[in-house]
Amino acid sequence: MAKLSNLLKLPRSKERQVLQVLQNAEKNKSPIRIEIENSGMRFFSILTLKRGLVVIAKPPGVKTEIARNGYVRFKNPEDENQEVRLQVTVPHFNLLSGSYVFLCQIPKEFAETSKRNADRYNTSRFNNLHLYIPVKKGQYRIIDISMYGCKVFLDRVALNNKFEVGTKLSPATISIGGKVDIDLDSVVPRSQHKNTVGFQLVVGGDGSSGKYLSHFLTSLETAESTRLRADSV
Repeated sequence: MAKLSNLLKLPRSKERQVLQVLQNAEKNKSPIRIEIENSGMRFFSILTLKRGLVVIAKPPGVKTEIARNGYVRFKNPEDENQEVRLQVTVPHFNLLSGSYVFLCQIPKEFAETSKRNADRYNTSRFNNLHLYIPVKKGQYRIIDISMYGCKVFLDRVALNNKFEVGTKLSPATISIGGKVDIDLDSVVPRSQHKNTVGFQLVVGGDGSSGKYLSHFLTSLETAESTRLRADSV
């Protein structure tokens, strides 16, 4: 009976752990990197707890990207293996001070982490970022990218190409602006929809390609932060 009792207490224990992370974040008052799920947008903000809700400061550059019943997430600053996923209840709220915030429910457990989502960036606004796959004789516009994968858009011509999920395609290249190439050992289709394909990326064995890709993702994050600041002026 004691063991069964302990099992029944586990969900509450998880909920307390999540609440502790939120309380620590409020107490430290240090900016936390918030990601808007499925948008690739990230920003630094401060959170507080009020009346059973998580209140997060909203940068002026962030507008319709945060929607009711959508999700934002952040990593525990003290343990990057723990990620908190928050459901938005009120996407825009004006404070008397003139500042803007959005409100979220307090989750009952930590989110399941995914390497693919850990550093995913929306690149749909760029028209000169491509994935080149020689065996397919095709070049495809990348609309989001991370260290571990990317999603490409298939135009009318590319729609004729069929990608078999799980089949390794080697080699491949990421072309940035037509001037910088990042060589990949291979890409593996993991999902295909009407006009998009999601690929797993396998970087070259010498490690240099991984470094270039990491530098590129860092520059994307910097550019996004700069854009948000510019929108707030």
